[in-house]
Amino acid sequence: MTRKIKKRSAVDLVADEIKQEILSGALEEETRLPSEAEYAEMFGVNRLSIRLALEKLSTLGLIETRVGVGSFVKKISLAPMFMELSEIYETEDGFLDVMQFRYLLESDSIRRAEKFSTTEEKDELKTCLAEYHKNWCIYSENVDDKEQLKKTAESDYNFHYQIVKMSHNRLYADLYYMIRDLMLKHISRQLWVTSHRLKEIGATVPYENETHIRIYHAIMDGDETVIENLCEKMVGIHSVDELAEFEDKQIQKNHTLD
Repeated sequence: MTRKIKKRSAVDLVADEIKQEILSGALEEETRLPSEAEYAEMFGVNRLSIRLALEKLSTLGLIETRVGVGSFVKKISLAPMFMELSEIYETEDGFLDVMQFRYLLESDSIRRAEKFSTTEEKDELKTCLAEYHKNWCIYSENVDDKEQLKKTAESDYNFHYQIVKMSHNRLYADLYYMIRDLMLKHISRQLWVTSHRLKEIGATVPYENETHIRIYHAIMDGDETVIENLCEKMVGIHSVDELAEFEDKQIQKNHTLD
């Protein structure tokens, strides 16, 4: 059998050429593209083909045209698409699958953050940690305050999200953003459980050696051994119940020391 060779149009060829330049990084975000006339001369095609090629790239979300200014490269983000897919995982099994994925992703993010993060990013992480503990302390005074629980969960998420951004892996950041709503539900549940258990045993908060503090210092100190131990414990958490047990052991340990 023979197959007909499909002839590609000038529009497709031009669009693919520009697309590859964008995806390869040759054309960075916010770069102003050449005019239609300039592209027409560069590729040896008419301006209509260039216009249609640019419209195709705009539909793909790779560029945007600003009236009276020109066409510019857009920031490529998978987040909007992933947000649409998040509902698929809103089942009990899917929820646990997302949590396992979260800890696997965060493990590598911690390692990368220790190696690649900037001083400014570390300062921002310190700010996120302080905000989390401020909200956590307020919430611990009234563990049935649903509004404060929401604020605490959001600040908890922001701390972990900052670490993922510090990994300097854009795909990690997009994926982490995708599961934000699912994680907030999990974080809220865990904060509720932890706060009530703290109240029952009479432990003070925030307690030293708490997971967030340990992660922060591991990144600041660059202690690969500590980071590896933390990552192993995070990756070893396979369900919400096991996560609660892990945190509870830290609470009990510090309460005993007090």
